[in-house]
Amino acid sequence: MTSPVKIIRADRKTIRTEDLPPEAWQVVFGGEPTGELADYYAKVSWCFRGVDIRAKTIKSLPFIIENSRGKQVDNSKEYQNVVGFLPKPKAVFGLIEMALTVWGYGYLYKQPNILGTKTWGVRYLLPTDISPQWQKDAAGNVTGLAGFKRRKLDQVLTLDEIVYFWQDDPFIEFGPPNASPLKAAAAAAGVVLNLNRFAALFFERGAIKGTLLAMQGNPPQQEKERIKSLWGRIMKGLANAFGEMVINADSLKPIVVGEGLEALSDKNLSQEKRESIATALGIPHSILFSGAANYSVSQQDEVNLMTQTIIPDAEFIDEILNEQLFISAGYKIRHTPETLDIFQEDEAARSASMSQFMDALDKASSLEMAQALFMIFGMEIADEAMLLIENHFAAKEERAAEMSERLTQPPGQPPANPPPNGNGSQPPEEKRTDLDRWRTKALKAIKAGKAPAVAFESDEIPLALQGAIAGALEGAATAEQINHIFDDAWRGYP
Repeated sequence: MTSPVKIIRADRKTIRTEDLPPEAWQVVFGGEPTGELADYYAKVSWCFRGVDIRAKTIKSLPFIIENSRGKQVDNSKEYQNVVGFLPKPKAVFGLIEMALTVWGYGYLYKQPNILGTKTWGVRYLLPTDISPQWQKDAAGNVTGLAGFKRRKLDQVLTLDEIVYFWQDDPFIEFGPPNASPLKAAAAAAGVVLNLNRFAALFFERGAIKGTLLAMQGNPPQQEKERIKSLWGRIMKGLANAFGEMVINADSLKPIVVGEGLEALSDKNLSQEKRESIATALGIPHSILFSGAANYSVSQQDEVNLMTQTIIPDAEFIDEILNEQLFISAGYKIRHTPETLDIFQEDEAARSASMSQFMDALDKASSLEMAQALFMIFGMEIADEAMLLIENHFAAKEERAAEMSERLTQPPGQPPANPPPNGNGSQPPEEKRTDLDRWRTKALKAIKAGKAPAVAFESDEIPLALQGAIAGALEGAATAEQINHIFDDAWRGYP
């Protein structure tokens, strides 16, 4: 059976990346991955899982694509590849995130059309095969970035053909960083990897500890070789561990010089290294290790993973893609993590908490009570806001004192110190109606055994008068006092 062949129209001037057959690409990988970082990623489960979590999480982030006028033209939920050069955006985001986690830098190849005027596709490139090429002056000093080179293909690529992602490194002025999350985890990962290797080798040699054989006297070389051969058969592994061999027990004395599995019993060491890996990779322990925390802590750690690791990386990737790829094509990409359920729930919880706080603050009878509320709700108040709050309660106390003074006057008698500009006239009908409604509500409350300082909203009663009545009702204890407040409340107020 012949392999399927994809037919490409000869009259087409451009060919999309997804239309190219696999043999059209020159793949550079170099066989099995080599080097310490490759071993840590492939053989240390915590490293593999941490890199995988970061990649899958950033792939799950929603995003939108806007045109040059700021109008949304595409989104992750109903992706249509409007830009034309990004058929599998999630795969690109995941690979770049993995590269940033492992090496701290990553590269994409921009496939141009035949005329070289547009980008018709992007492809991930192995970061370790790419080396920057620098511009230099006559004295040999580096003056800028000239392009890139693929080492194994000996291929030079221009700046227009590469999208490069270089994370910050305080020890690098310009260029790919030396540091990365996986490199930061290397020391701990090395310990875990060697512990795993020790356990594997221990069982490979038949679960026998490292041993020296002490022979009595000065046996001939032939006898030494024979004993060595017999012992080697034992140490070759489980297949020979239980075979029958005859040796002279009087002439041989085994001396144990190695450790067994008891050397791996230090759980604190293993846990410490696993936690070091999680910290370096920016993964909360409750996410990387199952059962590491209760539900509430785990929920908060999901938010921490997003806000401290994934969202900053997503913003960095967006910035580079826009600068080197999207804007020149007339588009802009932006991830929208704020639309995720975990942030919506968090926003709803904050809104409910703020509503409770404002309701409690509205009912606070003094500045001291308001300050106690700040501590209970864990609110930090700016100096300017605190000054406004202090002025509010000072005015409220002043109005309450003024109303209390009026309560001491006989009903119907003008207050001893009438407010300025008081004309003694009856209030407008709308204001009088609202005052009567408020009076009725307060009387019902005190009749039911509740506090008469009931909440009441009115567009007709001035705010100053509302504050004065509210302050006076807090000190009222009888229906007579309530009636006295509302009988006199309109005096002196416009």
